[in-house]
Amino acid sequence: MARTTTKTATSGIKTASVKEEAVEKETVLETTIKGNIVEPKKAVKKFEATELVEVQSVTQGELLLPGKKSDILYRWGNYGDITEVEYQDLYTLKSSHSDYIYKPMFQILNEELLEDARWKDVKELYKKMISSGDIYEIMKLPNAQFKQTLMNAPKGLQDAIKIEVASRIENDTMDSISKIKTVDEICGTDLFSILK
Repeated sequence: MARTTTKTATSGIKTASVKEEAVEKETVLETTIKGNIVEPKKAVKKFEATELVEVQSVTQGELLLPGKKSDILYRWGNYGDITEVEYQDLYTLKSSHSDYIYKPMFQILNEELLEDARWKDVKELYKKMISSGDIYEIMKLPNAQFKQTLMNAPKGLQDAIKIEVASRIENDTMDSISKIKTVDEICGTDLFSILK
């Protein structure tokens, strides 16, 4: 069953919205009509409240998330682990501007979800994280690049790097005093004082 609605904007451009019902999932397809040319827009998937979305931890160590809507306790064992989270719990976190989403403590891996205009700010944050890179790659950067990357990294990535540097100091595997001082300067820590 399909339903079409048409609106006329003040500029004379007509926009049609067609809802197509699939067997399991609903997708909204929008087109813009300019004169006689029809320009399709990307189809926007509508997520069901209990639909599971893959989420990857960007936090060093164990990460726990109590689902406010589902009452599920989600768990990631360490940095890089992937756990499925119900959409309703993710949307609740986004609506409340939670640090889980905006610090971020994890990264949503579903591209269809991130294409939704409501998640545009989160997608932009992830672009910034990807340009910063993985913490292990950041640790390999020359000192000047390391400092620049750390300054521009989101808070969650800065925290992950801070924890990685502290772990390396504890394990006696940190090979750069300059990077320790950079982390202390940017993150407001005093890791230099725990050097052996």
